[in-house]
Amino acid sequence: MEKEDVEFECAVYGKPEPLVHWVKNGDIIVQNDYLQVVNGYNLRILGLMEIDAGIFQCIGSNAAGNIQAAARLTIVQPGNILSVKFTVYSDLHVLVPTF
Repeated sequence: MEKEDVEFECAVYGKPEPLVHWVKNGDIIVQNDYLQVVNGYNLRILGLMEIDAGIFQCIGSNAAGNIQAAARLTIVQPGNILSVKFTVYSDLHVLVPTF
């Protein structure tokens, strides 16, 4: 089965420019070859796997305060077909891969 990529879009604006980080299930995400911040503040997961399921948060902060958005990533794998379900809790945009 071919693995798919998924990208969470996080649109954050502010002055001064906000510091943005991503959190999965309460743990700060450290970028690597598998989890990457791309196109500004978007989080891309390369080669989606079942263990990637969880609640993702994009958190932006600057001198004016903090803001966050969250979405739940659910991965369902009936047979050999991988499907992805997102539940968006706030203004976090999810770019769903085409299967």
